[in-house]
Amino acid sequence: MDNDKFQNIVLEQMAEMMQSMTMLTRDVNELKGDVHGLKGSMVHLENKLDEKTKILFDGIQQHTDQLQRIEEKVSTHEEFIIKRIK
Repeated sequence: MDNDKFQNIVLEQMAEMMQSMTMLTRDVNELKGDVHGLKGSMVHLENKLDEKTKILFDGIQQHTDQLQRIEEKVSTHEEFIIKRIK
């Protein structure tokens, strides 16, 4: 094999390697974009979940407060009824 043929083979292989590297770089960049998009979606979902959790907690707190007020009223009426019975 003479030098020209050897150089051509080496150049062809290097060109193929460069093409493969370019494709790999493109794929990696695409994956980075996908990961970035997923992170954004996760943050959005976390914010929505946090907001809904706060709303549920507020509802539970209001319900608890209402039950306490009802319990106090019932207790007052219960004392009144017990006094009338005696």
